[in-house]
Amino acid sequence: MNTPPEVGPDVVSRIWPEFKRFSQVKQRLQPKSYSAFENELNHVKGVKS
Repeated sequence: MNTPPEVGPDVVSRIWPEFKRFSQVKQRLQPKSYSAFENELNHVKGVKS
């Protein structure tokens, strides 16, 4: 069974420099940067079924 590639904190930090780490429960990230994040996700290849 293949697992999908992960989007690590390095990818999120490129889009939102104020991002600290995933273990923080709540973080306020600027919504205007979401489209740039979506664009990064387009470069992540999923698992073929």
